[in-house]
Amino acid sequence: MHGGGVQLVAESERELVVRMTGLCAGCPYKQPCIDGTLRPLLAHLGLAVEVVGWRISDEARENLRTWKGRV
Repeated sequence: MHGGGVQLVAESERELVVRMTGLCAGCPYKQPCIDGTLRPLLAHLGLAVEVVGWRISDEARENLRTWKGRV
């Protein structure tokens, strides 16, 4: 186990609100993990996800999405 995880904070019919815990909370790969794994999985189930407890600018998020497509 790597010492991190995702904690469910709240839920509604169409959205889950989660918080990254443990080592995941400070991981530099948190955003690619969320956008590349968590969001697509939940979108497949018809759910959106909001991550609370940290911020990333819209510009940085878009840069990560663009970068992810090149890998």
